[in-house]
Amino acid sequence: MAAESSTRPIVVVTEGGPHIWAIVNALADRVGPVSVILESPESKKRLLTGRARRQGWISAIGQLGTM
Repeated sequence: MAAESSTRPIVVVTEGGPHIWAIVNALADRVGPVSVILESPESKKRLLTGRARRQGWISAIGQLGTM
C-alpha cells in the first residue's frame, strides 16, 4: 500500500491485453486508484506506414519485429 496519497490522478491509455493489466494492477496496489482509457487498436499496416513516413522504410521495417 502507498505510504502517501497522491492528489494527482493517474491515467493509463491502452489497447488492453494481459500485460498492461498486470502493470495497471501493480500501479494501483502501489499508489492508489488508476483510471484506464481503452482505445481501439491501430492496424499494423497503419502503424508501419506512419513510421515509414516519419523515419523511413528501412527503419520502419527494422521495427516490424517488435510490433
